[in-house]
Amino acid sequence: MTSGYKRWQDDEQYNEHFVVELTKRLSAKFSVSVLAPSYPSAKSEETIDDINIYRHKQYVSPKVTIAYKNGMISNVKENRWLIRAIPFYILFQFISLMRIVKKENVQVIHAHWIIPQGLVAVLYKIICNRKIKIIATIHGSDFLRIKSAVGNVLKKFIVSHIDRLTVVSHALKAEAGRIISPENIFVYPMGIDTNTFSPSMKDLSLKEELDVPGEFLLFVGSCVEQKGIRYLVEAMTEICSEYPGCRLVMIGNGGLLEEMKIKAKDAGLEKNINFLGYVEHGKLPKYFATADIFILPSLSEGYSLVIREALSCGTPSIMTDLPVFSSDTEKAFFEIVPVKDSHIIAQKVKYMLQHKERYEKERENRHKFAMENYDWVKVAENYANMIDSI
Repeated sequence: MTSGYKRWQDDEQYNEHFVVELTKRLSAKFSVSVLAPSYPSAKSEETIDDINIYRHKQYVSPKVTIAYKNGMISNVKENRWLIRAIPFYILFQFISLMRIVKKENVQVIHAHWIIPQGLVAVLYKIICNRKIKIIATIHGSDFLRIKSAVGNVLKKFIVSHIDRLTVVSHALKAEAGRIISPENIFVYPMGIDTNTFSPSMKDLSLKEELDVPGEFLLFVGSCVEQKGIRYLVEAMTEICSEYPGCRLVMIGNGGLLEEMKIKAKDAGLEKNINFLGYVEHGKLPKYFATADIFILPSLSEGYSLVIREALSCGTPSIMTDLPVFSSDTEKAFFEIVPVKDSHIIAQKVKYMLQHKERYEKERENRHKFAMENYDWVKVAENYANMIDSI
C-alpha cells in the first residue's frame, strides 16, 4: 500500500521511485500486488513489471487528486479544500483493500507511510481479518509533520496494532521510540543502486551543456519552503562575489519555483542560477558525480534519499544540522550548516571550493560507505527476511 506508484509503464516520475524499486526486488521472491491511488488517465487495474497494480479512487470526482505531485501533506497545505476529500480517500482505499486481499489471498500488508496507509491497513485488520500481518514503514513526513493531538492518538493506535515497524533513519527511530519500544523498531533506509550512483558517472560535457564555466553547485529536491531553497538562493550573492563563474543548478519543481526565479533575477543572479525543473531520476547520477558540491539546506527532513545518492556518487555535500543526519559515522562525510543561515552556507561553500582538491580525494571513500550501508541488495534482503519472519 502506497500513496505514490507508477501510473503507467513509462512514468518518468516513478520509474526509479524507492517504493517501486523495493516492490520489484521483493517480487523476485514473493507474489506482490500494489494498491495505490488513482490518477487521471491511469488504469484502475493493470500489470507492470509482472506486478498486479490496483488503483483506488481518491474522491467522488476523478479530477480531484490528493496524492502525487508534491506529496499528500504538501498538497493539502497548498489547497486546504482537499482536507474534505481525505475521508473519501480512506474509504475508497479501505474498500479496495478488502477486495484485493480476498482476490490475491494476501498474507502480509506492507503499508508505506503510517498515515493514511497504515491506518487503513489496521482498520482492515481489526474489522475484517485478525490473521493478516502488517508491516508499516515510516518515511518521515507521515510521522514528523503530523503533530496534532488527534494525529498523535492515531499514530499510537496504528503502531499498537501492527506486527513490524520500520523507519528509514535513526532519527525517526528516536521519534517513534517515544510511542513504541525502540527494540521493536527496525531501521531500514531506502536503497540506492550504487553501481549507477557512482563517481564513474562524472561527465564534464554536462558543464558545457549547462553553461557552467566555473564551479558547479547542485541542489536536487522539491522547490518548497521545507527544503530551505530561499536561503541557498540568497547565499549565491555572497558566493558569486568571490567566484563569479560559479553556477548553481537547481533540479526539481514545486510551489516556490517561480518565486525563486524572480528572487534570482532581482538579485542579478540570472546567469548564476540555472532552474532546470524536473529531471528524470535515471539522469541524476551524472549531475551528482559532476558537481563540485551538492547542497541540501532543508528546514526539516524525515529521510533524504538525495543526500545518500550524492554520497554514493562521492560528491562533497553540505546539509543542515537536522536530527535525521545524526549518525556520527555518516556525518563524517558531510559538512554541516545551521538552518536558515544563508551567510554560513556561503562561507562553507567558499571554504570547500578553496580546498577543492582535499574534498575530491574523498570521493571513493564516500562511495564505499554508501555501498556498504545503502545498496538495494542489502535493503531488499532485510525486508524479505522480515516478511519471512512473520
